Amino acid sequence: MQVLDATLPIESLIPHRPPMLLVDRVIAAGPERLLACAQLTPDTPFCSPLGIPAAMGLEYLGQAAAAFFSAQRSFDVDSTPPRPGMLIASRSYSCKDGFFPRSHFLIIDIAPASAVGSTGLVKFRGAIYLLTTDEAQRSELLQTTATALDTLCTYLTTAEPFAQGDLSVYLPPFDPTRELIQS
Repeated sequence: MQVLDATLPIESLIPHRPPMLLVDRVIAAGPERLLACAQLTPDTPFCSPLGIPAAMGLEYLGQAAAAFFSAQRSFDVDSTPPRPGMLIASRSYSCKDGFFPRSHFLIIDIAPASAVGSTGLVKFRGAIYLLTTDEAQRSELLQTTATALDTLCTYLTTAEPFAQGDLSVYLPPFDPTRELIQS
């Protein structure tokens, strides 16, 4: 896995835009896994006094899957924009609570369970881990160094996910000769 520059704009990897751009940045990416993070605040979309509804975890996983597709191409910001895909289904999803607590960081760990086939359908498995703001600030886990990545991967092997599940994503075939139709 390759550590990504923390200054790389997330918009260069994910086709979403605010307010529905939920993932803050990609920490590291490789051909078999992607690690991303998101900071939950009272301004996070769908946040209530109880926190962010657990069902939003599927969207966090879906956006990490979108970043995974983009990470497979060059990380050149001036290259082609991220390709839109569609979250088609989830066969399983579980969360320890009905809400993600506010004032926490999410570590999103996503990996393809199948390759992009001729149908464009890809299955992913993912897990979401919680770090309190204090834990994130005190630790090296969110820094962008190879040592920090090793520390984060070690932490994830022992930590229990707050949410986990699988999802199927459709990635339409890319046709560079076709112009985008704007309405």
